[in-house]
Amino acid sequence: LISIGESSFNGATAMTVFNAPSNLQVIGKNAFKGATGLTKVFLNEGLTTISARAFKGTTALKEVAISSTVTTIADNAFQKSGIKEIVIPASVKTIGEAAFGSSLIETVTFEGDIAIQGYAFRGCTKLSTVNMNGYNVTFIPSTLNNRNSCWFCNGESNNPNTSNITFNVKTDVIKDRVLAAMGAEKNNTPVNVEMTDAV
Repeated sequence: LISIGESSFNGATAMTVFNAPSNLQVIGKNAFKGATGLTKVFLNEGLTTISARAFKGTTALKEVAISSTVTTIADNAFQKSGIKEIVIPASVKTIGEAAFGSSLIETVTFEGDIAIQGYAFRGCTKLSTVNMNGYNVTFIPSTLNNRNSCWFCNGESNNPNTSNITFNVKTDVIKDRVLAAMGAEKNNTPVNVEMTDAV
């Protein structure tokens, strides 16, 4: 197993670009946490795991492409990062809790079937568009709060859950799931869900 060990570059403020070696399989916990100078990350095909808090607090990070071999994006992996747009490949089946929470994300695209854990995109003040290209999208309540997990929201609070976020989905089933999840609290703002054949 080829991996970047836990906390290897934690707080490495001088690093601006990370080019993953071609044989890298795992990015460990806290590997780049607080690497505030990091602006670009180039991940290799063959990478499977982005561990908990791997890129948490990378506030200058603007560009990262998730490899098509990645299966795991763990809790808080990109929390409080500067990423504006992300494409989650079909290989990823679960997004961890608060994986992109409080980031600068504007657009999220899920290419395949996905299970979204609680708070995955909580507190993303710039979030406006979520594209769901899979045919089996599910919402998993947080282990910390079974009342309302706030999967996508533009503020830190759980209520409202969404604010001017448009969800583009493939089927009526997923539309119903989005409406049920995002409308869990009675005072939530309206949820915009649009059907699309090509996102």
